[in-house]
Amino acid sequence: MRFSWLLPCICFIYFSSAVQARTWRIQTDGLGDAPTIQAAIDSSASGDTVLVHDGTYTGPGNKDLDFGGKGLVVRSVNGPASTTIDCEGSGRGVHFHSNETLSSVLQGLTIRSGSTTNWGGGILIDGARPTIEECWILENAAGIG
Repeated sequence: MRFSWLLPCICFIYFSSAVQARTWRIQTDGLGDAPTIQAAIDSSASGDTVLVHDGTYTGPGNKDLDFGGKGLVVRSVNGPASTTIDCEGSGRGVHFHSNETLSSVLQGLTIRSGSTTNWGGGILIDGARPTIEECWILENAAGIG
């Protein structure tokens, strides 16, 4: 009888941690759960998913993406043929530089037309070990500086 409180406590801890993960839905018209991909990343917590719907994403907040060290998933709904981050020749697609680990996942996106004066026009990984799956990195350019 003295351990009758143990099972409810364990269940509470298990289920409260399991329900905390959130899926942020992003749309090209800005009417999703956040107006841009970066806004969703900034609002998310480790364990969350940023689900990017079909379309081409341009402009501030949809390039130069930075996970900020969070272990989250940024992925497209229907793969790289349907979802593009177009940097429009200015800035890079994604920059991993905050000790991101394999739990920081970029999946199913096309990164196109990134351009920087230094390394990594499409994706720059510096001091991190993210997971990149099923992405197309196309027509990007970088100087060496």
